[in-house]
Amino acid sequence: MAESRFKMDLSLQRIAIINFAIDLWTAPDALIVIQECRFTSVYSSTIDDWSKSEEWQKIVCLIKNKVPELKKTLKNQILESIYEIGREIVNWKAFHEEYLSDKDFSATILKKLVWTPAGTIDYLETAKIAITEGLSEILNLYQLACLNCLEEDIRKIWKKIPTDIKIRFRSNNDPIALKPDRVLVVFWNLLNLHADEAEVEGNIEITDIWSCYDICPLKMSIFKSYTPSQYGLKWAAITGNKVASEYFFQKLKSDEAGDSLLKAADLILRTRVKYRFAEAVCFPKEKYAPTLWYFLSKMSEYQLMLVFKHHAHAILRCFLDWPCQDLFIKNAEFLWKFLSFKQYSELGLVLITDASKFGYNNLQAFEHFFQHSPETLASSFIFENARTIFNEKNANVMQLMMKNVSGVIIEKFLMRGGLIYFERLINEENWSVLETFTRKCQLSEEAKTKCRADFVLHISNFFTREERQQRIPKWRHFFNLIGITC
Repeated sequence: MAESRFKMDLSLQRIAIINFAIDLWTAPDALIVIQECRFTSVYSSTIDDWSKSEEWQKIVCLIKNKVPELKKTLKNQILESIYEIGREIVNWKAFHEEYLSDKDFSATILKKLVWTPAGTIDYLETAKIAITEGLSEILNLYQLACLNCLEEDIRKIWKKIPTDIKIRFRSNNDPIALKPDRVLVVFWNLLNLHADEAEVEGNIEITDIWSCYDICPLKMSIFKSYTPSQYGLKWAAITGNKVASEYFFQKLKSDEAGDSLLKAADLILRTRVKYRFAEAVCFPKEKYAPTLWYFLSKMSEYQLMLVFKHHAHAILRCFLDWPCQDLFIKNAEFLWKFLSFKQYSELGLVLITDASKFGYNNLQAFEHFFQHSPETLASSFIFENARTIFNEKNANVMQLMMKNVSGVIIEKFLMRGGLIYFERLINEENWSVLETFTRKCQLSEEAKTKCRADFVLHISNFFTREERQQRIPKWRHFFNLIGITC
């Protein structure tokens, strides 16, 4: 079930669009501009602030200007992909520079990035190239190997690290060894140190670093009640590290795997929903969905239902991240039944915010939300969040919402005093949006009477005589559109 439900189906056209966007971003002039920029950390409370910066907007315009004139639909798809591919590069750059505390790390590696067909950077394969070609200083390469659990490279590079640096790794007070965002480095440091001791004591050479745990068990408080593989899996899941998650999961004993699957999925989803407040340096938020998918694909039907029951809301949030937006559309209807109204409402507000931003399938996901939602949930959502919805400045968002709610919901909304929320649209004479709404209006006499009364009360209480004179012609036109004479 999980294989088919969470499989991304990429059409040849989408793959071609993604490849075109990648070619534009990886052209020498674009990479030079990206390398010179210093964006706000993607891990701070100001996450995504860099995407609003003038500097970022200039880079995006530079790339967009290279797109030829095409049919509007195709060009929009290309522009959406350009935006997402650009974010992917900046996220990769910011993550590694933050993780390694090296602002110049990406200088020689940006032009060697390895891409997946879905339009994401393959962190593992890119790290392998950096290590094989020696594209950074030795401590950076060591930390890259640790981050990606490359056992052979970890041991080889460790042996090249100066002794005085290794001694620092032994110190419990050394910040390099104890920072929570360097957990995997600490983990592999411990294994390496024990391997060194075992080599000296036994006069042997250890090539399989993992075996040193059996030779010389780690007696460190950081493991607490975990085995090393469980401990590694926990932190891989929390930080959204798919490569390390796969590595440590495969190291688990068969009797540990089932329970660990559920715990890992729980950690991923809880961290993703509260991503802004994560204490450790995590992978970009977009990396949680593929990490989650790996664990879901290993679960039985019973385990999947447990995860859906407790985390349907968080799963759908994950699927709103690039490149998984299509998975949101594919799975939303199935997961509705697991959502409380509060969760459904929170998801709807996220979609409204996302739909106002430029990105792949944002508007389509928003439209699908209203098009396929159970009517009771959709109507309650509009009633409860009317102020937020009607304050939305994006005309496309408003139009899509109006288009995809039923006439029954519209009448209920008006009967509950919803007329006043149209004030801004009417005053601005935004008839294109309003006509999408009015086409669905087939109001009962009771609803028409209620609308007239609400209008008289509203305009009498909140406007001066002069203001009323200015507004009445606009409202009269609106009432004519919905079949009310006044």
